Amino acid sequence: MKDKKISNNVEKCALSPGFALVCTVLFVGILLSGAIYYGISSIMGYVDLSDSYYDGKEYDFSGVYAFDGVFYRNSQTLDDIAKYKYMLFGRLDDDGVIVGRDGFLFGARDDEYGYDYVRDYIGEFADAGTTDALYDAVKQREAAFATVGSRYVLVVIPNSQTVYSDKLPGYFGNVSDKTRLARLSARMQAAGESCFLDLTDAMRAALGTGQLYNNTENSLNALGAYYAYRAVCEAVPELTDTGAEVIPLDDFEMYRHITDGRALARQAGLEKLIRNVTISLSSDTFRRYTQYGYFGDVEVTCARSEFRLPTHPAVLIEFADGGEWDKILMYEYFSNTFGNVGYRIGQKYSHSDVTQFGPDVVIQFLHENELSALIDSDTVSSYITQVANEKNS
Repeated sequence: MKDKKISNNVEKCALSPGFALVCTVLFVGILLSGAIYYGISSIMGYVDLSDSYYDGKEYDFSGVYAFDGVFYRNSQTLDDIAKYKYMLFGRLDDDGVIVGRDGFLFGARDDEYGYDYVRDYIGEFADAGTTDALYDAVKQREAAFATVGSRYVLVVIPNSQTVYSDKLPGYFGNVSDKTRLARLSARMQAAGESCFLDLTDAMRAALGTGQLYNNTENSLNALGAYYAYRAVCEAVPELTDTGAEVIPLDDFEMYRHITDGRALARQAGLEKLIRNVTISLSSDTFRRYTQYGYFGDVEVTCARSEFRLPTHPAVLIEFADGGEWDKILMYEYFSNTFGNVGYRIGQKYSHSDVTQFGPDVVIQFLHENELSALIDSDTVSSYITQVANEKNS
């Protein structure tokens, strides 16, 4: 009886031939309407054509290929295909971008630094030789700055997937303890070095306070930058043992905006669809400093007289090439805390810049994916040369 009842229900749900025909005609009509719309729009010049076919092959303007171009080279068609592919299946055409949970995008590779995010995440990117080379490079930098009496610390900002591993697709699992950064950090700790600070623990500890990274780019936002600033101040006694105090987070006003997607969303061509949760610092934040000028390539700020202490250290903060965004984020925090603060883009040793500014403490920021910059031959040579010149002087 039960089987018969189920069978009857199935029969009732079956479409009549006439209704099925109507649905088919409507479906085909919708497809044709879209094709006609795109075709006419492209022919009339209302929609731009892309530089190649959908499969990437070079376009031939002659003969029947001109008709193919209306559809295979229609930029609107290509954009729509990418959008629907993401909306329906959560997938992107760009294999350099990984779709995560809750609107997060993650990088898969960084061609500029020869870096593979995925292989590093699972612990298959670095080996003991890599760790030794990175360790030696950090120590060379410390030795070079020591020749002019400056305390040196390298600060590494972890990848977004290192901190937000729970936002990655489930098949990634937990981040390995054999990543390039984890290996270097363990080596530094074992040697008792104080010239290295891995921000991974500080970032993870702050996760409950709000979003720390841009969800469509491997970069900190204003809140994440605050916790980086605080971790640096707490880890380097030369900064705060001189009377300088870490500014409470409540002293800053931050705003949350929904903006166009950033680098990874743009790379996928979906910056209008995959939006970024942007945390920014208010422009009304009270400033305790003035902009002084430049010493060579070092941009200098000075604390206002009512906030200046004679014991405040002079702090030089250096970022990797292309680190303008990090500089903007860190500017308000460090300049509102210390007497003289210098900012420089680029991490090759510059004797003239360093001696003109005269820093007590040098802080260099690098992102986890940028660690190979430590062993760039020209950069390494600049530090070795400084140490050698000091010995020969």
